[in-house]
Amino acid sequence: MKAIFLLFVRFATTFTQLAAEETISMKTLHSIGREFKIAPYLSVAKSLQDVGSEAAIGRLRIWADTQKHEDQVIILCRMLFEAKKDMEFRRPMIGGAAFFGRTDYSDWPLEPIDIYDEVPILITSGYMLGGEPEPSGRYLDYCVNSCDWKKTRYSLRSSEELETVIKKWLAQRNWSATLSEQDQAFFINQAKVDNSKKQNPKDSNKSEQATPRKPSE
Repeated sequence: MKAIFLLFVRFATTFTQLAAEETISMKTLHSIGREFKIAPYLSVAKSLQDVGSEAAIGRLRIWADTQKHEDQVIILCRMLFEAKKDMEFRRPMIGGAAFFGRTDYSDWPLEPIDIYDEVPILITSGYMLGGEPEPSGRYLDYCVNSCDWKKTRYSLRSSEELETVIKKWLAQRNWSATLSEQDQAFFINQAKVDNSKKQNPKDSNKSEQATPRKPSE
């Protein structure tokens, strides 16, 4: 009976992992910019946590190796890893960030995002880059070798819940300058439902495409 029970547990675990893997796709994730949406990142991060760190890192490695999902892999690394005790979780070397409200790097230790109530909020509109950015694969190597896999789990949130979280975050943040309505909209829009990345089920097996980050001229 014990052997049967263990076999059932193993089967249930494998089924859960396979179900989670079905939801893991880069196709729903926008890169850094004004089209960024939170919900798809929560979904992918949760699914990666569901399959376990080893399988998740393997999936991140595959995406990084394509060099087509640089922003997405880096954001997921910031979500899924955390600093070891008494250690630093360094930023990715991808250029000079454009922040809001006269804030600076010291205000955003997880740049390009901030995590509030286990919700990833994009806190830069983009980067100025004079040379070559650090590849996402190299940053993933750093995270694997120098950081811990995050134990706190992510969960799915509705757009209404996300908007409530963002408004609370906006009110509690210490901004050095008042945010304009346009700046506030940049954050609130991250909670909106994204209709631009809905895919046709017939296209589910097609190769994923994204635009790699390029140095500014």
